[in-house]
Amino acid sequence: DVRALPEVKGAWTGPPASATRARAFGGHALAQAVMASAGTVPDTHVLCSVHASFVRPSAAELPSRYTVSELRDGSTFGFRGVAVSQGDQPVTMATIAWQAAGFDDSERGQIRSLPELPPSQTLPYPAPGVLTDELDLRWLDVPGGRGLWFRTRNPIGERPTVHAAVALYVSDLWLLDTLFRSVGLRFGDRSVRSGSLDHSAWFHRPIHTGNWCYLESTAVSVTGGTGLVQAALYDSDGYRLATFAQQAAMLPRT
Repeated sequence: DVRALPEVKGAWTGPPASATRARAFGGHALAQAVMASAGTVPDTHVLCSVHASFVRPSAAELPSRYTVSELRDGSTFGFRGVAVSQGDQPVTMATIAWQAAGFDDSERGQIRSLPELPPSQTLPYPAPGVLTDELDLRWLDVPGGRGLWFRTRNPIGERPTVHAAVALYVSDLWLLDTLFRSVGLRFGDRSVRSGSLDHSAWFHRPIHTGNWCYLESTAVSVTGGTGLVQAALYDSDGYRLATFAQQAAMLPRT
């Protein structure tokens, strides 16, 4: 559920991520932050970028409060700050940019050749806190990283912001796994303490997650106790829709 429900002026409540897991999935907070900030801009605005820091882990069984600050409204771009909290504890801080002019799709850019869609499969292991029954997820190994085909299983309407929020939600899937694999480890290896530190996203073209989308992630660096992974999102024709980057802690467990 990526909804954020109005509470009072400038504040929204996001429904809990899960009733069965202790730690919430970071992509869930990012998607709800986008939907909360969308309530402060005209419907004609499109999502341009998201930059977020995960201050501390959040509890999956608790609702989150999204406090939106209207930082600036220009003729072309608007900026919002979103503070996510549970109780009196801040858990995520985000800056979100909106574009008034919309996407200019006249220049489609280079088409990339994509790997074939795998058949329906059982995922090797679940992503913590992710409601995979709402998504059709099919992953594959690619040189230096991980590929993921996905689409929503049920209709979610045609509002572009909702589809962008779902793509942002999915972008947080298994990025840590890509870092683990780059150093020869399996995701969740108990010799390493890991966790997402921050997440950025840039949106280039309209996204429709009811159609097949392809997300490919590659590790950039693992050094000094942190790792950086980047990912690119494409539509089924090979046009790039969005770019993502995430930094995570990668520390030896002592």
